[in-house]
Amino acid sequence: MSSLWKKGHSRSHGNCAMNFTAQNRVSYLNIARDPALPEVQRNNIEAMDIICSSCGAHMWMSEKKSNSSMATPVFQVCCAAGQAILRRLAPLPEQIVNLLKNNDAESKEFRENIRSYNSALSFTSMNADLDRRYASNQHGAYAFRIHGGVYHLMSST
Repeated sequence: MSSLWKKGHSRSHGNCAMNFTAQNRVSYLNIARDPALPEVQRNNIEAMDIICSSCGAHMWMSEKKSNSSMATPVFQVCCAAGQAILRRLAPLPEQIVNLLKNNDAESKEFRENIRSYNSALSFTSMNADLDRRYASNQHGAYAFRIHGGVYHLMSST
């Protein structure tokens, strides 16, 4: 009997026959090339070439409301058939636009580390003027209502 079957044999090595991953690794290699598996057909989705007349969203014809016509389709999933139109976003501050579009050293550094900046700013403490009429735990579920602006507090402590 080899040391492989002795009590206390370590199976930590990847090539050990007793190691589960070593036994099964070969069976998963090139699994996509296995002729026994059924060939998966490519899914060709049609173009999103229909524009919602209410909000301008690109849609598939199959997303139209069932009672609307092919000539004048009405869509519910994007804007609830014109009931939920969002106002345009305010333009970005010029400093942010410059950091995103310029090619100077500061802009390049900002774009390379943009996720770090986002992470650093997203987990800061928050300060707000609370509406005490709703945040007083009187009756019902607690409601957190903010009046005015919301501020991020940044500190090293």
